Order: sequence, then C-alpha cells, then structure tokens
Amino acid sequence: MINNQQIRQIQYKINNRPRANLNFYSPKEIFFLYLQNNKVAFSS
Repeated sequence: MINNQQIRQIQYKINNRPRANLNFYSPKEIFFLYLQNNKVAFSS
C-alpha cells in the first residue's frame, strides 16, 4: 500500500525533474514563471 508520504515524494521527483520539451525547466519552474508573468486572480 502506498501512503501519503510516498505519494508526496513521487510528486516532488516528478515536478522538479527538468524536461527537454520545457527547454530543460522543471514543471514546477514553468508553473511559477507563469504565475510571475501573468496576473492570476484567486477567489475564495
């Protein structure tokens, strides 16, 4: 059985691994670059 900690470790590895199709940025870096360059409104 997979627990939450193991899922978080897998998520971390996936989201922080550079990708060739992202010009060797990680998905996490692309996400935060997008947020920096675009004004995003969050509603509650």
